[in-house]
Amino acid sequence: MCDIKKLEAQKAALEEKIEELKQREERLVALSEDRQMAIYLHDTCCKRNHIDECAWLYDMENDIPKFSRPDSLHYLSKAQRLIGNGFSLNDVKTFCEIIKNC
Repeated sequence: MCDIKKLEAQKAALEEKIEELKQREERLVALSEDRQMAIYLHDTCCKRNHIDECAWLYDMENDIPKFSRPDSLHYLSKAQRLIGNGFSLNDVKTFCEIIKNC
């Protein structure tokens, strides 16, 4: 395959990936704030092995947590407590960014 054909194939594959990511972003943005915060907390705070210690990845549907298993419910509960105490997702993101290198 000549270089132009390779580049066209790579470009098409990247455009498809971009579309998939846009669709995932739309699904994430449509989630309630507590669910968005739970995802952020897990992504930021979970240090457990995702093969045999954290079942977060086993609770997915279309790459979005269903919040039906203990690991995802744990983070959802924490998010709900934070929101109940007046913290927004942006507050939590700012807090985590400030303390991440402590």
